[in-house]
Amino acid sequence: VYLAQGNVALAERCFTKALALNPASAVAGPHMADLYLQRGQMVLAHGLYDSAINHSATAKWAWRRRGHVQWQAGQLSDAQASMQNAIRSD
Repeated sequence: VYLAQGNVALAERCFTKALALNPASAVAGPHMADLYLQRGQMVLAHGLYDSAINHSATAKWAWRRRGHVQWQAGQLSDAQASMQNAIRSD
């Protein structure tokens, strides 16, 4: 709600709290990752994906987004592996 209203700071705090409770949250995780990527904070986005995957190997959103970022960075074999894991998590 806060993000839609343009209150990015409050939205980020809420996402951080939600991710502290559930690092694999399919709601807070993608939104927080989007904020990181918009700011060019690739390391934080990767850390978020890794945290979600370590918490739940079936965190499809994290595998898929990690694969997309890897593909954009030219890490094609890593991207392929991440996308395969996203498919397997169904």
